[in-house]
Amino acid sequence: KQRNLLFKFSRFFTEKELERYISTFEKDLNAYFSFTQTTSKEYTNMTTGCYDNILFFKSFLLESISRRNNLTQSDSSILHIARQQKSYLRHLSNEFSKPSAERDSTLIAFWEDKANIVEKDLVRSVSGYGDLVRQVSWQEVQQKLSTGSAAIEFVSYQYYTPKPTDSTIYAALVLLPSDTSPHFIPLFEERQLQALLNRPGLSEKLVLKDLYGNSSELRRLLWDPLEPLLRDVKTIYYSPSGLLHRLNPAALLDASNQTLSVRRQWVRVGSTRELVTGRLADRSFASSPEGNSDNTLTAMVYGGITYDMDSLAFSSANPPVLLDSTENPLRKDGAFSYIITEQPSGKASDTRGNPDGTWGALTATEQEADQVSNMLVDAGFRTFKQKGFSASEDQFKQIGANAPSPRILHLATHGFAYSDPKKDPPKGFGDSEPTYKLLDDPMLRSGLVLAGANYYWKNKRPLANREDGVLVAYEVRDLNLRNTELAVLSACQTGLGDIVGSEGVYGLQRAFRIAGVKFLIVSLWEVPDEQTQELMRLFYQNWLEKKESLRDAFNNAQQRLQEKEPNPYMWAGFVLIE
Repeated sequence: KQRNLLFKFSRFFTEKELERYISTFEKDLNAYFSFTQTTSKEYTNMTTGCYDNILFFKSFLLESISRRNNLTQSDSSILHIARQQKSYLRHLSNEFSKPSAERDSTLIAFWEDKANIVEKDLVRSVSGYGDLVRQVSWQEVQQKLSTGSAAIEFVSYQYYTPKPTDSTIYAALVLLPSDTSPHFIPLFEERQLQALLNRPGLSEKLVLKDLYGNSSELRRLLWDPLEPLLRDVKTIYYSPSGLLHRLNPAALLDASNQTLSVRRQWVRVGSTRELVTGRLADRSFASSPEGNSDNTLTAMVYGGITYDMDSLAFSSANPPVLLDSTENPLRKDGAFSYIITEQPSGKASDTRGNPDGTWGALTATEQEADQVSNMLVDAGFRTFKQKGFSASEDQFKQIGANAPSPRILHLATHGFAYSDPKKDPPKGFGDSEPTYKLLDDPMLRSGLVLAGANYYWKNKRPLANREDGVLVAYEVRDLNLRNTELAVLSACQTGLGDIVGSEGVYGLQRAFRIAGVKFLIVSLWEVPDEQTQELMRLFYQNWLEKKESLRDAFNNAQQRLQEKEPNPYMWAGFVLIE
């Protein structure tokens, strides 16, 4: 009944209304999982119900909004309404980027109301939406599993006895090809995982080394309970939940002191229902980057970005762009062109951050952008490369506006994902801190840093008539990237953000998925520059030159890097999300 109601209301609720409505079911799901935990051996029908429920509810809002956007962009009769909504959301984004003392709450309420009204018009006008959203059963997922493969839905839930407790339990719903029902495997309490992840006084590198090391407590909590079922499995399709979004299980060591990725391929998905309805059901591009007459091979690569501001050089590289402009820099005389804009001389030292809290230059990203661009060109891609001052937010927001977005989008730059200020207030907040740290919306607290951003970071305002150079997830989600098959976010923490119930991570990965990107490579921690550059070289070499599938190319690149750098901190920070 609840699933039918949610399905019905998804056809006319706005995103925020739908999000609030979904949250009302969380308590019932928690109670259902709690009861199953104690009765799964006696009542196998409980485990089938659990799997069907999680197939429906997990990332339901993400998939619904993604499909809405795709249908909206495909329907020329309502495209003008979508552009109007995008204009309102840009006004909101500009207001949120201001220091809190300068924000106009009345103006924010005005633009939010305008955007909400237009969104309701869009939802009512989208045709064919109901045909795309359908319920999937565990049996349908099972039918897609080949011999030697398994599907795992990780779940996290507040434990009920039947009254709610302060304990959050993690469990795994494991499905094998020959099963008569899914297996329900209780794993651990969240506080046990939190103790492993949060270790004051230790560097991230040391924490990660211990997490994935030989005597790993994480292996005992996560892998040992699953190993008897997965002993002969070669491919694992898994969907994380809760804090598991911050981990790469493929990097754990097994009893023979080998990483789990050596004997098994781990395929990370938003939900295992995608084996039936989503990206995994159509893998033509993932298997081969070949082009066709209807879809030219195109790519856009960012790297070697100049974060400090030189207004004269910035202006010559980037003519001012109005918020509602539809000019697209990819379009030139009706065709894509190959352009290289060199970075000015006098680069800063290669550092993650400057003493004043601004962003330091990343010289390794310039080399990465050059080598990736060269490999793409050699493989037949028409490649547009943005470096120096030309890698601006103004330019990025024109992607997909008046021409199809590129098939491949590669961004090598700084990334950030700030924690919720209500739960983890920023320490030592001062004039040098970015206002993005204090915002409530998690989609405004994660993003990528583009050209000239240090001007905003220092002055709390952008250069006149320009974007601030900080591309947050809130802004990405409203772009039209549905022609982009692969986005590589080669920056720190691009896979992180707030974890919201069954919806998963609210951050850049969610934003790019909503914008229409099919496959994503994101990072889970502050990845080292040199190893990142090498990983990207190996990945593109495997995919473009050796013609390996997207999945194999990425996994083999990590295996190769692991042989050189056994420490998981060096090679396991990136994950491919399908």
